Amino acid sequence: MFQHYNELDKYLNTLANTTIIKENIPLISNLNILENIAIIKEVHANKPVIEAEQEALEFLKLLSLEEIAKKRVPECNEFEIFCTMLLRAIMSENPTIVIVTPFSLITTLTGVQEIADVISKLNTKKDIIIVDMLNNKTNYEGELCRIVE
Repeated sequence: MFQHYNELDKYLNTLANTTIIKENIPLISNLNILENIAIIKEVHANKPVIEAEQEALEFLKLLSLEEIAKKRVPECNEFEIFCTMLLRAIMSENPTIVIVTPFSLITTLTGVQEIADVISKLNTKKDIIIVDMLNNKTNYEGELCRIVE
């Protein structure tokens, strides 16, 4: 946990081979959700569009979110957008994912366990780290996560 945003930014700048999920890294607004997820494999792994979209759809199904596949970003709620960002990160080749200030990404989030539940459904081997500000510490107390200050 960080006291100041500049400390958080310094930390994020030291990370290599990491996909970062944070507020100011938007999805591509003129693509639908399925395309937003699939494009990672299309561009970085040269996967054919049909194969990449099928893989993306399978991930959406794991989260019971296949109904948002053809929606565009403005039609989705914060949780759906977060899940899309997470699936894009899962599709990347980077072994580590860092979720930055999740309570800012999903303002209706009641506890970090909601994110842990989503992650567990994906059965990923990637390391997933959540970083947040010290003033949000109470959101994590009593949860099944380790708090590092």
